[in-house]
Amino acid sequence: MPSAWDRCNAQNDMLMSHYSDVSSPSHLGFNLLSGYSCSLHILFFLLLQFLFMPKPKYRYTTCSDSKEVIHTTLGADEILNHPLLNKGTAFPRNERIQLGLQLLLPESVFSLDGKVKRAYRQFRQEDSMLLQNTFMNSMLDQNMVLYYRLLKDHLEEMLPIVYTPTEAKAIENYSRLFRRPRGVFLSYPDRDRISEWIQEVLPEYAPDGVDMIVVTDGEMILGIGDQGVGGIWISIAKLSLYTAFGGIHPARVLPVVLDVGTNNEKLRNDPLYTGWNHERIRGKDYYDFVDRFVKAKQEFMPNAVLHWEDFGKENARVLLNTYRDAFCTYNDDMQGTAVIVLASLLAALKQTQTTFSSHRIVIFGAGTAGTGIADLIAAYDRQAHDHIYLVDKDGLITVNSNPTLTQRPYAKNTGPKTFEETMRTVRPTILIGVSTSTGAFTKDLVQHMPGPHPIIFPLSNPTSLAEADPADLFSYTNGTCVVATGGPSPPVSYDERTYRIAEANNAFAYPGIGLGCIVSGATRLSDAMLIAAAKAIAEHAPERREDGLLPGIDESRAVSMRVACAVAEEARRDGVARKLDEKNHVEEMVRKAMWEPEYVPIVKVPALDD
Repeated sequence: MPSAWDRCNAQNDMLMSHYSDVSSPSHLGFNLLSGYSCSLHILFFLLLQFLFMPKPKYRYTTCSDSKEVIHTTLGADEILNHPLLNKGTAFPRNERIQLGLQLLLPESVFSLDGKVKRAYRQFRQEDSMLLQNTFMNSMLDQNMVLYYRLLKDHLEEMLPIVYTPTEAKAIENYSRLFRRPRGVFLSYPDRDRISEWIQEVLPEYAPDGVDMIVVTDGEMILGIGDQGVGGIWISIAKLSLYTAFGGIHPARVLPVVLDVGTNNEKLRNDPLYTGWNHERIRGKDYYDFVDRFVKAKQEFMPNAVLHWEDFGKENARVLLNTYRDAFCTYNDDMQGTAVIVLASLLAALKQTQTTFSSHRIVIFGAGTAGTGIADLIAAYDRQAHDHIYLVDKDGLITVNSNPTLTQRPYAKNTGPKTFEETMRTVRPTILIGVSTSTGAFTKDLVQHMPGPHPIIFPLSNPTSLAEADPADLFSYTNGTCVVATGGPSPPVSYDERTYRIAEANNAFAYPGIGLGCIVSGATRLSDAMLIAAAKAIAEHAPERREDGLLPGIDESRAVSMRVACAVAEEARRDGVARKLDEKNHVEEMVRKAMWEPEYVPIVKVPALDD
């Protein structure tokens, strides 16, 4: 679509062309005057557009003592309704007077600690995990500092509520639970105005700029499939962990859903469905739409890291490969899962005192996650490549099974047909499940695994879709197995010993990866940076098998910091660190970049400096 200035130039060209065909001086005066008038009109229009373009209404400022202050032009009621600014009853008396809040709040002033105690009591009164999830989402919409402080203080208890497995149920019910919007909704019918509208919304949504974007099209959500516009909640949930674990400032993140329709008939037939009620756009139209979003991102948020989340397997790899060399971008389903699985495997190898070269690896589930895991294992240890067997629902991936582009490097010339036959023939020592085939790791199959300590990872999410229950695996192997799961699992007691089950949750990986990319100003994310992240996580692994394979959730922030440092250092070695040189002290930069959930002073100003 031509800009206003282009239209003006076109009209001037037309007028001057008309002048060249006439000889009367009066025509000359008319044409020059008309062209001049057109230019003035367009300049006036552009000036009005600039004057009335949305301006930021608050801004974080770092003072000379390195402490933050928020300057705002918002009125009292707007402040109380802004989740980043609202402190509720924690506004001190001087701020209540200065901001005009003295009649809008009850008398008592509470500390943040006091508000956390009250909020936790309210959280505990909710009768179900879904209601607790709704309570937390409501708090995120009202008081962001309180939300993150409560989550930080009770992280192990609340992680399954704000993330998997409860978030899947919340997403399924998004339209029925809908109360207020959060995030950016880009709908296919509005494709011609994406750039214009993103430019308009950014000063309101992220006045200080954007460091991290999580975008989804809602097609393959958390093992529950196509959820259409409800996918916005997975973008929000992922970003909440970027902040809780990685310390990325919540004012500098942007959740996005690309609403390209849905093929979920249940949603399409629901009169309460809030998204675009249309079958999914496919092919060239789909990729053109995504490209419009990416171009707008590059125009207005060129340095933001772009995280792709829960795209269908047909699109996920294409999108990552299309853009990964153009800017810093990352697919969590492929790369994040691969990082946490590689970290868990490195910890398992350390505990069992073995190497990849001594193992045969079967990966059940040859989609986005499975091929991503295979790729990173092979990148870490080239010798492991020939010992990786990819299996999908139709059996072992072979050259004759019509493998996809991503499966092709692991396709065998020939082999057994089914998963069961593959297990009996290959007799793997490492078994990884990302198939969403509930109970697929049966006693008969697991008992075909040789070696003193079979390594078994039933990773499918949510827990109801996992390939095995850890307690059963310990029973099948007489307590010798090494296990990690994709969701939270209780400890397993076997033969008078209790084993903590590691949750191979991407949340241990992506917050630190994102933070490392932001701090370093990475222009792309390399495999070497992903391997550095996996090694950093594995370095925090417990020594004893009874203690599991990964650090505890209570160590998540410290682990994310170490991951960020490792990623940033590797970015510097790879020559893709825009913000780093040899003089920078990476750990100090990472530590300073990590936001803490604390109330900061708010100052009312008549206008914000540009």
